Amino acid sequence: MPQQKQEPIEAPESEVPQLSLEAKPFQTTFSPLFKPRLSSFRLNIQQILDGYDQRTTIMIKNIPNKYTQKMLLERLDQKHAGRYDFFYLPIDLKNNCNVGYAFINMGDPLFVVGLFADLAGQMWERFNSEKICELTYGRI
Repeated sequence: MPQQKQEPIEAPESEVPQLSLEAKPFQTTFSPLFKPRLSSFRLNIQQILDGYDQRTTIMIKNIPNKYTQKMLLERLDQKHAGRYDFFYLPIDLKNNCNVGYAFINMGDPLFVVGLFADLAGQMWERFNSEKICELTYGRI
């Protein structure tokens, strides 16, 4: 039986899926010698909201040195109680004060958005400090 030539089938334009050229993040494993750019530690709220960035460990910077762990936890618990599972405020034992930064691990990437809205770019409430709070992703 002779083979019949088949005509190409064309789908109506409304059924053709639209391709997106938007960049999608990917996960990879880096060499221990890899030195990431500092921009890779900046929080991008839209990337979090879109589900592309799943990191949850945050470094809180520019903390006035007189803040104690108790004071900072009280401040965090005003709006974030039960949303984090780890907190660390390094203390300089020689001077008996904090070293100006802390680490917090939020229980969900979306909790990072609330933390950012609450603290980033804000002046600290105590000690008449002019320091401005900054949040970045924590580094190991």
